[in-house]
Amino acid sequence: MLIAVTGGTGYLGAHTVRALLAGGHRVRLLVGPDAEGALVLDRLAEAGALDVLSGDIRNTATIEAMLDRCDAVLHARRGDTARASRRQGPRPGRVFSSYSALFPPPNGVIGPDTPTADGRSDYAKTKGYADRVARRLQQQGAPVVVTYPSSVVGPAFHTAPGVTERGWAPIVRFGVAPRLRGGMQMIDVRDVADVHTPSWNPDVARAGTCAAACWCRSTA
Repeated sequence: MLIAVTGGTGYLGAHTVRALLAGGHRVRLLVGPDAEGALVLDRLAEAGALDVLSGDIRNTATIEAMLDRCDAVLHARRGDTARASRRQGPRPGRVFSSYSALFPPPNGVIGPDTPTADGRSDYAKTKGYADRVARRLQQQGAPVVVTYPSSVVGPAFHTAPGVTERGWAPIVRFGVAPRLRGGMQMIDVRDVADVHTPSWNPDVARAGTCAAACWCRSTA
């Protein structure tokens, strides 16, 4: 498959693109001007068939060029890619969300059917916006799957480490363990990336579950 990807030069996105390429897919990666020439692009190009398109995700013409002749789209960045994809015709879509888009839950428990929250930070608000767009498309029957990874940790692939990794890496390195009143779900960034390779299989998408600490919401 030729898969259009946004956010593929980020911490989680880079691992995901590498997993897709290793799985035999071709990837068209949209990058912003700030990411042009980044080392991660060279390393990803070594992994498989990578087509890099430079442009502004807020530009409709850029999104249409990214989606041209693509079989599917994976959206891991802010922007209304999902809606633009819908205008061009139905195709499988994956949206990286976050449990922060669902926090705080009305009943104290977060799950795939938890309603999108207003968001307590700019990051959560952008995730919530994309989540609402994706859910509307699901209600219209679009083949969209939303994944909600929780507290992603693990080594970076030629990018800056993720927020949770930056916080927990020193704790692990120095062998200290903070005391928590509750629990915290965590998942390795490479496991989240692996989720998004077999999830293009319709049987996997319909199952609605992906991996520990990373669950899905799908149309089916």
